[in-house]
Amino acid sequence: ALQHKAYSDSWLLFCPIRLEIIDYLAEEPSEWGISCIGSRGISGFLDATLLATPHPQTGETLASAIARMGGKPQALEKRDDIAAAFELHIEQGQVLEAGGIAVGIVSGIVGIIRLEVVLHGQANHAGTTPMPLRHDALTAAAEIILAAETLAQEMAARGAGYVVATCGQIFATPNASNVIAGETRLVFDIRSDQRALMLHYLEQLQTQAEGIAARRGVTIARWARLTDTAPVLADTALMAHLQAAAEAVGASQMTLPSGAGHDSAFLAQIAPMVMLFVPSKDGKSHCPEEWTDADAPNQSWSVDFKGDFAMRGGRCFPLTVSDNYSRKLLCCHGLASTAYAGVWPQFERLFIQRGAWGQAFIHSLLNVVVSVFALWLGITLARLF
Repeated sequence: ALQHKAYSDSWLLFCPIRLEIIDYLAEEPSEWGISCIGSRGISGFLDATLLATPHPQTGETLASAIARMGGKPQALEKRDDIAAAFELHIEQGQVLEAGGIAVGIVSGIVGIIRLEVVLHGQANHAGTTPMPLRHDALTAAAEIILAAETLAQEMAARGAGYVVATCGQIFATPNASNVIAGETRLVFDIRSDQRALMLHYLEQLQTQAEGIAARRGVTIARWARLTDTAPVLADTALMAHLQAAAEAVGASQMTLPSGAGHDSAFLAQIAPMVMLFVPSKDGKSHCPEEWTDADAPNQSWSVDFKGDFAMRGGRCFPLTVSDNYSRKLLCCHGLASTAYAGVWPQFERLFIQRGAWGQAFIHSLLNVVVSVFALWLGITLARLF
């Protein structure tokens, strides 16, 4: 459920670094209603129950679909060799663009509950069934959707915290214009940066939904969380590295939470993580108008990890990319920005311009420099002692 390419960097003899550039698949909710399938798989959160989830139309299980695409769901293993995880992403909002800010350092990622609600009414003829005698599952669902919106608005107005709720999927059966809906299935997306607030919202919504269903003569046949991820915080030490690096390269910055879910939420369960946002034009995403200027990711890659953070003993440092615009940039100079920036900038530029040849040249040159220095130091120490 994921694709990755690993790079080993041995030029720094006393501090081996292994970088992995990972493009996780199915970060967005899949047709099975499950998000972040790739990062769930790498972090141990794609369990047998989720793999057995049937497709709502075809009945094919998620495990079967992964196998059909060439994956091996039975071979999933939780990684235990990750030292830190870094993810570059568009903001998907307007805060950075409106403020003219180059990069956003993410403080945390909201938790997300995907809630499935199935209502059972009575399918009947649209022309011969009087309005007072109807048990319409679709109109009951419509009222529950409005209740979900109102509840989130009221909590936000009270200053209870950040909480948003959206009904993004509606399935009516038999879905005919002349038949009253006998069944309606809804899928809600509920988000907050506070776990207690998420659970409180869910409890209040269920109470209101039960009242609506009773009043309209329908039943709630299913009320279930398809997925449930808790809010997570970015690692403060890694955030500090990014903040210091942004200052060093003169990039304007701010710290902000992520209202969108990301693969890093799952990586945070097995390793320290941090995210870096770049501006989105008009805050648009998941549409043809989504756009980020090429200079934005270029500048963000110059904000690299410096100082005392290093990966040792073969532990790896995943660089995660979830947006089409940045995949090529990441593969082009992810190594350069992480391993070489701040050491010799001209080498970084050479690496970026010359691609694979530049990488080989730099590695060879640095090996020669380190070897000559080690030889000189050894001779000098031998003469002294």
